[in-house]
Amino acid sequence: MDIVDNKAVNTCIENIYDDSGNYTQFLYDGLHSSSGTLKSIKLENGRINITDITKGENGTYTGKSEGSPVTFTITDGKVTIQEVVPETVEPETPEVTTPQNATVSYSIQKGDTLEKIARRHLKEQLGTEPTARQVYEYYQKIAEENGIKNVNKIYAGKTLNLPPVEGAQPPIPVKSIEEVMQMDFGNPPATVDLSDVPKTIKLEHFDVDRVNAGKTVQVGERWINYDDQGRVSRVFDHEPSAAAIEDCYGASISIEYKDDGSILYYDVYDSKPSEDGTPVTFRTYKADGSLDGYGQITYDPNTSELKKHVHYNADGTYRGTAIDIQNNGNGEVRYAKLSDGTYFIETSDENDIETWYREYDKNGNIILN
Repeated sequence: MDIVDNKAVNTCIENIYDDSGNYTQFLYDGLHSSSGTLKSIKLENGRINITDITKGENGTYTGKSEGSPVTFTITDGKVTIQEVVPETVEPETPEVTTPQNATVSYSIQKGDTLEKIARRHLKEQLGTEPTARQVYEYYQKIAEENGIKNVNKIYAGKTLNLPPVEGAQPPIPVKSIEEVMQMDFGNPPATVDLSDVPKTIKLEHFDVDRVNAGKTVQVGERWINYDDQGRVSRVFDHEPSAAAIEDCYGASISIEYKDDGSILYYDVYDSKPSEDGTPVTFRTYKADGSLDGYGQITYDPNTSELKKHVHYNADGTYRGTAIDIQNNGNGEVRYAKLSDGTYFIETSDENDIETWYREYDKNGNIILN
């Protein structure tokens, strides 16, 4: 017996089994089931609870299951669910309402499943097609985050909280794309005259020196910086500081390599940094010695840190502008705006190795990460 509004009310629980042996429990408020009011139904086999039941016309009932309206009939003690009605009209497109890699609010669309939502969000955050295991583990996290007991039952119009995606967070702080779009990238000319720039060069040959790997040593009148594999990384005409080595500040040559050890590109610097911050000009050549591009770098004369560099293609057309910001000796962040209006953000560690990358279209939407 239950006590409701200080009055004694008889409660009847009627247990019914269907032909398949599935257990159903009806809870009535009244003396017995035939004269009482149906309060709730619990279907053990489907783990569905129907509450707030109201009897309708033609023997139908309406109620709520997990907060959403449901219409059903009862025949010989067997419940048949006819319709689940979404509480709200589905918007045409999904909406993300919070910053990247924070907990994201997502409105469930008609036809969505937790697996589809997880796969789509993982691909957006990681920039690659997720594995089946990643999808499974992530939609389980979504279910846990939102208190969903049955991962196969969600309702259009409901809002889910999508938890942060591991691996999508940059290793060092970066500006939001909205802040990047407000940065001053300047207004460089659409073309420059490269008629006097050598279109090809004969690349200097530098031997690998494993004894001096990771060091900067004087060889004749030049100082050569070797990477951790003993390959020449930077060449200076004067003894450089550690910061200068990292940023090529004052270098005459800089070489970048592919994973297989072959040259990726080769930078030749035509001028040196000055105290008044005059831009340094440079040329970039491919591994075969052909011209790949031309540009200007502006340094901060007080800190020797790289600030802004403008790039042009080999034909003199504008390629884009990048701004580099140091992260207290723990690497740097590069913000770039390209000639087509797209953007990218890139982080690198103290060894100038890329650690995180993301591209955006001209409206700030993620297109690659």
